[in-house]
Amino acid sequence: MKKEQVFIDLPFIGIETKMLGKKIIDLAKYIRPDLHIQPIPRPPPAITTFFPQKDKINKNAQSNIVYSISCSDCDVGYIGKTIRQASRRHQEHGAPQQPKAPSTPQIATPDLNIQSLRRSDRLRSKLNVNYCQDDNECIAKSQEKNDDKLMKSALYKHQMNMNHTINWNDWKIISKDCKKYRLLVRESLQILHKKTILNRTMCSVPLVVYPEGLQISKPTVKIKLGTIIKPRTPGK
Repeated sequence: MKKEQVFIDLPFIGIETKMLGKKIIDLAKYIRPDLHIQPIPRPPPAITTFFPQKDKINKNAQSNIVYSISCSDCDVGYIGKTIRQASRRHQEHGAPQQPKAPSTPQIATPDLNIQSLRRSDRLRSKLNVNYCQDDNECIAKSQEKNDDKLMKSALYKHQMNMNHTINWNDWKIISKDCKKYRLLVRESLQILHKKTILNRTMCSVPLVVYPEGLQISKPTVKIKLGTIIKPRTPGK
């Protein structure tokens, strides 16, 4: 008669682990002779598993994510994706700009003469080219670009037309992916699943693998019973 095999994990601490394993085998032979006990010594978990080496990144600074934002005054929501930091993408939707962290004091350095540095004659004679002649002009162009994105944002339009407040603090990260195409697929699946009203585009990319979106429950298969054909008896 073949015995049922049972594996038991034991923390390995030396000879004591082997002695404990033998005692468990002897006890099992007396209580359950139909079982074959196999103790497996396992090393204890490393200390680094209990103490993470890196600090958690704030969700506003995370990138390559699919996020969900809801309205504080109604039930509408919006699902989007970004490969940049979430705070920068939210500012294009009309989120208030976060205050910058206080800068660390800079150490005073002595003034150095540029001519005294070891540079070649070619680099010394090369002129510094400023592609943006006026700093104010660069700021105005970037502000104009941000305003164009803001006017196209569905969240900003909902906030201005309905006079509602967007919940910028309790937004959620739904999914993550470092690949841009897979991030678009994840965004499309979440939009089809939650059917958010503010999303004008339902699918950012064609869903080949999941054409009907995510399925929470398994589809029920109905089998139609046909007529049972009885075998013919010889002579009829």
